[in-house]
Formats: sequence, C-alpha cells, structure tokens
Amino acid sequence: MRSLPDARASIRNDDAVMSAETSFALTGRRDGVAEAKLEGYRDGREEGFRVGREEGRATAEAAVAGALEALGAAVSDFRRQDAFARAEVEQVAVELAMELTEAILGRQLAEIEPGSDVIARALSLRRGTEPVRVRMHPVDAEALRPEPHPDVRIIADPTIGRGCAAAEIGEGLADLSIPAAVERVRAVLA
Repeated sequence: MRSLPDARASIRNDDAVMSAETSFALTGRRDGVAEAKLEGYRDGREEGFRVGREEGRATAEAAVAGALEALGAAVSDFRRQDAFARAEVEQVAVELAMELTEAILGRQLAEIEPGSDVIARALSLRRGTEPVRVRMHPVDAEALRPEPHPDVRIIADPTIGRGCAAAEIGEGLADLSIPAAVERVRAVLA
C-alpha cells in the first residue's frame, strides 16, 4: 500500500501528464518543456510498471520455489513412511503365515501315524547304508514298535515334543521337528 505522500506525487504526475496532453489537444501545438515533461512522466511510469512486474514475478517465483521444496520434502517423507509401513506389514504377514503353517502342520501330524514321515526323511538324509537312530517322544516311539525299518533304531526321548524327532546319522544330528523346519523356512524368507 502506498503512503499518502507517494499517492499525492502520483496524482500530481498524472495531473501534469493530463495537462500536457490537454494543452496539445486544445492548441495542436506541443510545448517543448511540456512535451519533455510528458515524455519523462510516461517513461517514469513505464519504468515503474516494469520494475513492479519484475519484483512481483521474483516474489512469486520465490514463493513457488519454496512451496515446491516443501512439497518435495513432504513427498520424500511420505515415501519413507510408506516403505517402512510396507516392510512392517510384510514382516507381520510372513509371521502370521508361519504361525498358520505351524498350526496346520501340527494338526495334520496329530491326525496321521506318528513318526511315519520322520523315518522316511531320516533315511533320505543318510549317505550309503549308515545306521540311523531316531529320537522321538515316548508316545510316538511306542506307536512305531516294532522298528519300521531294519536300518532305523527308534529311541524314546521325553525331551522331544510330540510329532517331532531328531535323527542321528553317523556323526551328524538332524533336527526333523516341525518347529525347526518352520525356522529354516523363516530364515530363508527373512
């Protein structure tokens, strides 16, 4: 907003321009001084408008640049938060899938003959004709008596959970339990 003295000066300038133009219109003659004043006022006015436009444009460009910078920062922040949320959802989904798999496998194992699959897995892990000792929960071991295979010896072990087993093959030990298998899958997925 212009101050009062600036406004008065502008009115005087406008009056002088009008006066010079009116004088020319009435007389058809141009007064050299009046003409010079008129030209000076016009040039000053045009220069003032030009400077005002440039300052306005610079102010607007600075405001737009600031807004674009803020928008860019907001987009970057959103993308970081989105990536974090997606990773968290993916991790929870894998954990839930693993828990569901354990529950389903546990139920299926309870419905089938205990240890039948364990013996087949233990035999598939051996090299050659090495003897295999399979440690199982006593209830599961009792269900497999007599020995299901001539190269397999069943050992009742109360520290082993129902439906789980550990196979001693030569010098090695293989954990054939469902929780161990699930952990191996979990490690691969991680």
